Amino acid sequence: MSKIFARGVLRIPLPGQCADLEQLAAAVLSGVLLSFSFAGPAVHPLAFVAFVPLLWSCERLPPRAAFMHGWACGVSFFAISLSWLIETIRGYTSLDLLLSSTLILLLALVLGVFPGAATVAAQLVARRFAATAAGESAHRTETVVRALLFPWTWVASEYLRAWIMGFGWNSVGYSQYRALPIIQVADVGGVYLVSAVLVCANCALYSLLRVPGWRARLGSAAIPALVVGAALGYGQLRLQQVVRQLETAPQVSVAVVQNNIEQHTKWLPQMTNVWVSRQLRLTRTVLAEAAAAKARIDVIIWPEGAVTVDLDRDNAVRRRVTREVASLGAHLVLGAGATARSSDAPTNTVFHISPDGRIVNRYDKIRLVPFGEYVPYQSILFFVKKMVWQPAEFAVGEEFTKFHINGARLSPYICYETAFPELLRQFVAGKEGARMLVNVTNDAWFGASWGPEQHWAMTALRAVENRVPIARAAQTGISGFVSATGEILMQGPRFVEGAWWARLGLGVEPSLYTRAGDVFAIVVTSLMLAVTGLTALRRPAN
Repeated sequence: MSKIFARGVLRIPLPGQCADLEQLAAAVLSGVLLSFSFAGPAVHPLAFVAFVPLLWSCERLPPRAAFMHGWACGVSFFAISLSWLIETIRGYTSLDLLLSSTLILLLALVLGVFPGAATVAAQLVARRFAATAAGESAHRTETVVRALLFPWTWVASEYLRAWIMGFGWNSVGYSQYRALPIIQVADVGGVYLVSAVLVCANCALYSLLRVPGWRARLGSAAIPALVVGAALGYGQLRLQQVVRQLETAPQVSVAVVQNNIEQHTKWLPQMTNVWVSRQLRLTRTVLAEAAAAKARIDVIIWPEGAVTVDLDRDNAVRRRVTREVASLGAHLVLGAGATARSSDAPTNTVFHISPDGRIVNRYDKIRLVPFGEYVPYQSILFFVKKMVWQPAEFAVGEEFTKFHINGARLSPYICYETAFPELLRQFVAGKEGARMLVNVTNDAWFGASWGPEQHWAMTALRAVENRVPIARAAQTGISGFVSATGEILMQGPRFVEGAWWARLGLGVEPSLYTRAGDVFAIVVTSLMLAVTGLTALRRPAN
C-alpha cells in the first residue's frame, strides 16, 4: 500500500479500480493475520492488530460492499484456521484431496457470512450517522461510529454463529488463552467478552490512525481503549484474588493417562486387551511417581474410548478392568462404549469405577459430533454414511452427571463438548455443581495438525469461565492440567505414551458466568440486532 501521512493521520489515496482491489486485499489480509494469531501458528499478538486492515477497507463503502469485505475476511480466516480439517476428512472418509479441500472451502464460505454481517451492521449504522454531516465531517463521523460499534457487532456475529451453526470454534477470544490478565474477564462474560476486548484494542488503534483531527482521534480511541484498560485492570485484580483463594483451597490429586494409540488400529478387536494393558502399565508408573513424592492419587483419568468395547455388554473386559482397578487404590474415570439406558443405541460414555472395583456412575455424551457421531438432516444427506470410515448413530445423553470422589464433586465431559461454554456451565452451576471438570478426548482424528492445539486452547477459557480446574486426558495429546485461573499447569507432548499427575485446588467460588451464562452475549446481540434493524428501516434512500 502507498502510505502518505498528513497531519499525523494515515491516508491511503488510491484511484478507482486499484483502490477497490487494494481494499479487498486488506480485508483478506485481516483474515490471514487473525488466523495466524490462533494456536498452531500461535502469533498471539496479531489479534490486537488484525482487524485494522478490515476497518480501513470499509471506509466510504456502501453497506453491501462492506458486507463483501467482511465476508472476504471471514472466508480467509476460516479457510486457513480450519485447513487442518482437510487431512481429517481425507483420513476418515473416501474423499480425495480435491473434494476434502472443496468441503472446507464451502464451510469457510458459509461461516464467512457472520464476519460479513458484523461488518455490514457497523457500516450501516455508521453511514446513517454520517448522513447528517457533510464533507470531511461525514467521513470523520462514519469512521468514529464504525470504530465504536464494530466490537459489539463482532461479538453478536460470534454468538449467532455458535447458536445458529452450532460451531463456536475459534472465537477471537481463544487466541489469547495463554494471556492470563486478558482472559480473566471470561468469568463475567465468557469467551465473548474476551473477544470484545480484543476487537476494542483494534478499534482504538484504528481510530488513532484514521480519524481526522487529533481531538476526534483521541476521543474516538478513548472508549475502546478504556474497555481494554478496564479489562486488564480487572484481570490483574481477579487473578490475584483467585490465586489467594487457591492457596487455602482443598486439593485433589489427579493423574491423566495418554495412551498414544494410533487411530486406524485402535478398534481392532484383537487389540482391546493390549490397549487396556498399556494403560494399566502407564497408570502404575504414575502412581509410583506420586508415591515417591509422598503423594496419594485420588483419581486417575483415561482418555475417550480408552476401552474399545461396550462395557455394558462385554462381560469379560468389564470384569478385567474392574478387577485391575481394585488393585490400584484410586478411583478411575475412563471413556468407553456403552448402550443407552432407554434403547439399544450405542453411547459415547465415561464411567466412574471406585477403588473397590464397582462401576459407580456414568456420563453419556450430550453434544454429539456431526458426521462423526450422527448425521444431521439424514433425509437430505443420506449419502454421507457411505463416505465415512466409521459411521455411527449414537444416542444423546440427558444428564449433567457428577462423580463424587473423596468428598469432591467432578463432572466429566467428552471431546468436542469443550467448544460449548453454555453446556459446560451447566455441570458447574447450582449449589451442588461440580468443582472440577474432567475432559476425556480423542484428538487422534486430527493427526499432526493445528486441530488439537486449537481444541486445547478452549480448555483454558472453560476453566476461567467457571473458576474450576480441568484435568484433560487425550489419546494422542494434548493431555494436561489447567488451574481455575486458566494457567496451564502442565501440557504434555503429543504422540507419546505418558502419564502425569498434579494437585488441583477446588475452592474458588462460582463465577458470574457460571450463575448467569451468556447474558452478556445475548444482551449485546439483541441490542445490535435492534440497532441495525431500526437503522435499516430508517436509512436514507440514497
